[in-house]
Amino acid sequence: MAVEQDLCGNAARPVRTDPPGARTQRRAWLARRILEELILRDAPAGTHVTEVAMAESLGVSRSPVRASLDLLAEHGVLSHIRNRGFFLRENIAAYDGLAVSGGTSPEDQLYADILEARLNEKLVGRVTQIELARRFEAPESRVGAVLTRMREEGLVRRNPGRGWHFQPAINTTEALAQSYALRLAVEPAALRQPGIQIDPNALDLSRRRHEALLARAGRGPMIQAQVFEVDSGFHEMLVRFSGNPYFLEAVQTQNRLRTIVEFVDYSDLARIKLWCVEHLRILDALAVGDAELAAKRVTAHLQRASKSIGRQTTR
Repeated sequence: MAVEQDLCGNAARPVRTDPPGARTQRRAWLARRILEELILRDAPAGTHVTEVAMAESLGVSRSPVRASLDLLAEHGVLSHIRNRGFFLRENIAAYDGLAVSGGTSPEDQLYADILEARLNEKLVGRVTQIELARRFEAPESRVGAVLTRMREEGLVRRNPGRGWHFQPAINTTEALAQSYALRLAVEPAALRQPGIQIDPNALDLSRRRHEALLARAGRGPMIQAQVFEVDSGFHEMLVRFSGNPYFLEAVQTQNRLRTIVEFVDYSDLARIKLWCVEHLRILDALAVGDAELAAKRVTAHLQRASKSIGRQTTR
C-alpha cells in the first residue's frame, strides 16, 4: 500500500487491490478524514463534496474517495443526487463527534486475536497462513487479508520462500522502557524548537477528536483502530509543529513499533480517559501559545505512562 499523510500526520493510503476486510476499515478511515476536512472548512449545509477535490486534498485516488463518500451517505452525512454528486445534508457542526465506522468485521477480530497472541509471545518467528488458519479456526482467505494488512502496517514481512515473520515490536519491558526514553527525549524537545509553528486548525481538530473519544469511552467498548489513530496522530502532530523531519520520523517509527502493545491495551477504558484528559491539557497550553508549558505536560504525560510498563507488557 502506498503511504500518504493525513491531517493529523497518520501515515496510510487506501488502494484498490486490498482484501475485503482491509478495504472495509480503510473505507471508514478515509471517511473520517473527509469528515475532518469538512470540519476544518466549517462547511455549510448543501456543500458539494466532490471526489476530485477530496482526492487532491487528502492525496489519494478517486476510487477509494467514492467508496468513502458512499459510507458517509449511509451515515446520513451526505445525500447523493444522481448525475450531480454528493452534498452535505446539514451544517458540518451537526456531525461533529460522529463515529464513522466500517463495522467490526471478522477480520478485525482476527487481527486483534493475532496481536494479542504476538504480545504474549505465543506467536514468534516464522508463521504460515495455513498454521494461523488452524490456530485461530479461521478461513485462509481471512488470514491472508489480515496478514496483508499487517504487512502494510509494518508488523510482518513475507519470507523470501514460504511463510511470514513478525517484525520487531515493543512488547517487552526493556523495549518499552527504551521507547519511552526516546519519546521523552524527542517530543518535549520538539515543542522547544525555536522555529515551532502551532497550527490552530490542527489543535481544534485534535481537541474535537479527543472530546468525541471521551464521550464514546463513557458508553462502553471502543473500536481500537480509531483509538490508536487519535493517540498516535496527536503525538505526531506535536512533533510536526517543530518543523524538524528527523523528530517526526523518529516518532512515526515509534508509533509503528508500539502498535501491538498499545492496540491491545486500548481495551482499558480508564486508561483511554486518562490520556485523553492529559492530551487535552497539552492542547490547552498550545492554544494559548505556551509551548514550554506544553513541553512540561508532555514530559509528565510520558513519565506517568512509563510507570505502567509492567501492566502494559504483562497480560
